[in-house]
Amino acid sequence: MSVRERDGILVSIVKEYYARTELLLPEDFRLREFAMQPFGSTTYVRHLSFNSLSELKRVVLERVPKHLYVSSARYRDPSYPDMAMKGWLGSDLVFDIDADHLPQCEEMVKEYRICKRCGEIADTNSDSCPRCGSKDFIELSYIPFKCVDNAKEELLKLLDALENELGFREWRIAFSGHRGFHVVVPLRGSDALIDGEMRRELVSYLKLEGVDVGSMLPVERKRRGRSIITLPPHLRSFGYRRRVAQQLVSLLSDECKPILELKLSEYERLRKCAEEIGSVIHEAVRRAAIYVDEKVTMDISRLIRIPKSINGKSGWLCIPLSVNEVQDFEISEETVSPIPNHELVVKLVVSIPRMDIAGFVVEGVKGEVLKLPSSVALYLAFKELAKVINVKR
Repeated sequence: MSVRERDGILVSIVKEYYARTELLLPEDFRLREFAMQPFGSTTYVRHLSFNSLSELKRVVLERVPKHLYVSSARYRDPSYPDMAMKGWLGSDLVFDIDADHLPQCEEMVKEYRICKRCGEIADTNSDSCPRCGSKDFIELSYIPFKCVDNAKEELLKLLDALENELGFREWRIAFSGHRGFHVVVPLRGSDALIDGEMRRELVSYLKLEGVDVGSMLPVERKRRGRSIITLPPHLRSFGYRRRVAQQLVSLLSDECKPILELKLSEYERLRKCAEEIGSVIHEAVRRAAIYVDEKVTMDISRLIRIPKSINGKSGWLCIPLSVNEVQDFEISEETVSPIPNHELVVKLVVSIPRMDIAGFVVEGVKGEVLKLPSSVALYLAFKELAKVINVKR
């Protein structure tokens, strides 16, 4: 049975979406490499290039990809199969924030191994199904969707740092379509030619790696017979110290908060608050660190999911966002589904544990038929946990 026969309805949903959608591409897309993963394939078709949007759409409708990417790099010949011979012209700066990589969410990640033959939910360390002995599993990694809000807060910290610490004024933001966010900073000229190691150092700066926390503490000294006290990070500070001060706002008492705005009415107040600042400064630095995926930023040939494409890990849309839209963004049927406000009938191909998928709780046993909102049904189908058998329009 071909993929289109097995997943016919799912492929049709994706194809119909792409037929009516204009993908959001960089203006210089003719210099970019494209890649896609067709349905039913575990490998990617790479080294594609297009001279027009209509040419790209024609190929997308012919191949109907689960995943669709464009490179962060520009090349003289993006279709050349040898990376070293493509003629690298420079790369944009890419940041990836994934909820399951955040310190506050790492321990919430749940890993499941689900037997394809009988549907048994097995221990993640099991080599074979305890019920039927099969070694054919579906691997499921699940994280509570409230963690996407943590990723959103991390994104806002990153945007603030990009503008106020690093001086960038232009970027493209997108919800990845799964559980995180992407930020692409267009680089031009010599800036676009910075190598992977320099990009890694930028990530180290954002994560506050190697920061001397002791240098941020108020310290009383004698100078020329007078007592002076060094200032802690405050809201008028430059660089990462301002970021640390922003976190101190929620950690210091009302008595000491005026120090953050340099409202030093008396020397004695700062001296008295030194101990309180010392007790919370490590926590402030931890909160001020920005957790982005180092490997993504370092990679000068990184492939980036195309905004408005469908994420093949979830069946949800990769959604472009403005800065003003980030704060209010929420995963919902209306925002992430390529066919919002439809119900899909699915048949579970394995048993699934109780999961909260964007506010909708679902669970069931192998063979059970469920009628679900399209965003939930597509999530299960793209995770290979269910098969779409009907669309209720």
